[in-house]
Amino acid sequence: MIRLQVLNLLEKALNQKGKIVNTDNVDFWCPVCKRESHKKKLTVCLNDESEKFGWWRCWICKDENGMSGRNLIKFLKKVNANKKFLYDLSQIIHVPYTNLEDIFNKQKKHENAIELPEEFMSLNKKSKAYNYVTGRGISDTEIMRYNIGYCEKGKYANRIIIPSYDVNGILNYFVARSYKENWFPKYKNPPIPNNDYVIFFDIFINWEMPVILVEGVFDAIAAKRNAIPLLGQSITNALQQKLIQRDVSSIVIALDTDAIKTSLKYTEKFISEGVNVKFMNLRQKDPSKMGFKEFVSLYYKSSDVDFQSLIKLKMEL
Repeated sequence: MIRLQVLNLLEKALNQKGKIVNTDNVDFWCPVCKRESHKKKLTVCLNDESEKFGWWRCWICKDENGMSGRNLIKFLKKVNANKKFLYDLSQIIHVPYTNLEDIFNKQKKHENAIELPEEFMSLNKKSKAYNYVTGRGISDTEIMRYNIGYCEKGKYANRIIIPSYDVNGILNYFVARSYKENWFPKYKNPPIPNNDYVIFFDIFINWEMPVILVEGVFDAIAAKRNAIPLLGQSITNALQQKLIQRDVSSIVIALDTDAIKTSLKYTEKFISEGVNVKFMNLRQKDPSKMGFKEFVSLYYKSSDVDFQSLIKLKMEL
């Protein structure tokens, strides 16, 4: 029973079916070296009656760990599996994991703490907020799609509110941007860290298609298709985890030109992990100023980056 429970959990965590080799072992594609040949080369021992229970090894990158159920938890942690999978595994194999329940509870606390401001209203076509949003090239259809609203009063007064929802349609964050000139700070977001748990616009992302990484929320709306705003220049822990879990094969880097060093750093990182990367040189214009048509045109003109072209890009800095 434990064997089947662990197998089912690993298949969900790694987002792939395991190949049962014998009564002890199951093979997967390795999420560490990300080498998908016609054979699955990551072997995991799931026989809880064997002294090898919990042992795992990739026969390509030689990544492995010793024997014990605790090492399965180490394995899921190594591949950045969702904290819930670690928690569930610790319950199945009866191995306590230090602070795991606290981490899981913090994630739930974060989710429960997020709610739209009490003063949140749908955009009124006669309001300055509506004029600001449409002036940024956002259509009425997009206003409805992203549930864009605003606040006239309260903590987020005179700000556009752009919510983000997770894959289950649950609010996980929002951005509040001033629509009045000389109203500072320009952005005033919830006082809750977003690094560990948030994938902005998660509900709209198709992980089977190329994922576009942009800096700001207006950039993502301008790009229209499969774009994730980083709300800065760093990829969150949650996003890194999801990219591995869903085995994303193609990523488009479209950060602003002032972040070109960061863009190249992530480009090199993803290439080394076997991911196809398209690097977009935005030429001093971010996607929101560029507009959809120009952005798409540049997208199709951009080529996939290999190590040779990466070196060339670095030399041009």
